[in-house]
Amino acid sequence: MLARIILVPICFYPLQFFALGQTYNFKNYNVEDGLAQSQVLTLFQDAKGYMWFGTNGGGVSKYDGVKFKNYSTKEGLIGNYVYSITQNKKGELFFATYEGLSVYNGLTFKNYSIKEGLPENAVYAVYIDRNEKIWIGTNKGICNLVNGKIIPFNPNESLSKKAIFTIFEDAAGNMWFGTLKEGAIKYNPETKKTEAFSKQNGFLPLREFYTLY
Repeated sequence: MLARIILVPICFYPLQFFALGQTYNFKNYNVEDGLAQSQVLTLFQDAKGYMWFGTNGGGVSKYDGVKFKNYSTKEGLIGNYVYSITQNKKGELFFATYEGLSVYNGLTFKNYSIKEGLPENAVYAVYIDRNEKIWIGTNKGICNLVNGKIIPFNPNESLSKKAIFTIFEDAAGNMWFGTLKEGAIKYNPETKKTEAFSKQNGFLPLREFYTLY
């Protein structure tokens, strides 16, 4: 017992000194550095290592480690409020905006809105699963983008008209959808069944989900 009491401080002291000796260097970026807008809603690093910043009204900013290049509705982006960014294996970038979905091939934008089949222009989330299936979370439910066409996704009416703010695929292949007011919903692609996790059924303390991981 005595040996245990003596060894504890001997083991912890070096760790404490090491922690106190660590330093962290932060570099802040704002509009003066070239960022499109000072409020950043989402971050994404593409396959080439470039950083993309989705902003709250300024569109998206691409950072190459030296300078920023900005894209907004002037360059073809469908909306300047960007909530989510992802990329497929072909290198195309997907931007979820308040005015719809934009797909960027490195040269031009292909845009999707209510006219192209979205249930709502406000797109909060875009996610690509392990099978390269594209999921789109809108203010009124979920869609998939298949061969350039919008396909509604609504198994057993459980996701009908729900505001989907975040999407995630877990290690087992289940899809998770975080809503703004009704908790989280898990979808099993094999059984085609959904399961709700919310404050109402006692699973979660809150109703709003802004990210899932």
